[in-house]
Amino acid sequence: MIRRILLTSSLLTLCIFGLGGATCQSQNPELQLPERARSFNASLRWHRFDDAAKCVLPKDRGHFLQSQKQRSRIIRYIDFEIVGVQKVGPELAEVQVALNSQRQNSTIVSHDVVRQTWEKIGNTWFVTKIEVIKQPSPEESINEKSFGLD
Repeated sequence: MIRRILLTSSLLTLCIFGLGGATCQSQNPELQLPERARSFNASLRWHRFDDAAKCVLPKDRGHFLQSQKQRSRIIRYIDFEIVGVQKVGPELAEVQVALNSQRQNSTIVSHDVVRQTWEKIGNTWFVTKIEVIKQPSPEESINEKSFGLD
């Protein structure tokens, strides 16, 4: 009986803590686009850039990682919300993300809308481009060039 309780509590702990931090790599690569986009943006929000980079094409990962590490010294993401997913074709889609961010040396919160272009290669979706489509003002907004996917 005690053995069964220990096994059950161990499995419950694994489910709560071990699976809660799913990332682009640990997820099934055949995940639907909304789940993959959510994982990518959550990894950015929590500064798990190595995890986020797994959603980026291998040829762009180095530049993406360098850019994110540089921008994390200046900007921190407070929150994000996926506000739209639109398939442009069978292997191309656009994801709109509302980003709330803040410069490290400021208390002003910037509310930007970002368009992410995702491409399906095989059974896996990869983000290939990120561009800011709505900015509040030049001094508060984030710079799309700093995403590292120009």
